[in-house]
Amino acid sequence: MVCKLVVFDCDYTLWPFQVRKSFELPLQRNSITGELEDKNGNILQPYSESPLVINTLAARDIKMAVASMNSQLEFIKEMFKEFGWIDHFTTIEAYSIFNKQCHLKNIQKKTGIDFHEMLFFDDSSHHVEAVSQLGVKGVVIDKEIGVTLEVVLSSIELI
Repeated sequence: MVCKLVVFDCDYTLWPFQVRKSFELPLQRNSITGELEDKNGNILQPYSESPLVINTLAARDIKMAVASMNSQLEFIKEMFKEFGWIDHFTTIEAYSIFNKQCHLKNIQKKTGIDFHEMLFFDDSSHHVEAVSQLGVKGVVIDKEIGVTLEVVLSSIELI
């Protein structure tokens, strides 16, 4: 089976923090260090391999989407813009709900891609198990290191 869409959670999958609990808009670059900061000067950085993963998938023309229980959609979009990722994502589903089946169903409706052609990465085994009931292959990410290129590429080979 060919992987046509890779879906990522954000918090503890693409970056090592939970947006809804710690950060505030607006975002800006520190004039001295160039680091991305929130309104209160908190530094916002993705996991070390997240940019490599996203750029590699984009170069291979693999579509990407977000399924996040984080209800801070505008914050996520701003971070994606600042990280240079926004144009690589087909859709961003970010809202609080019991499990991610709803997110994946909405992504499926918007993209027309079958569930069995999707690959989903999340730090929560609960969410991975929930979407697997739809036929989506899910992979639990270690929240200490986040998504890695090795895990993503090996998972694509297994789909």
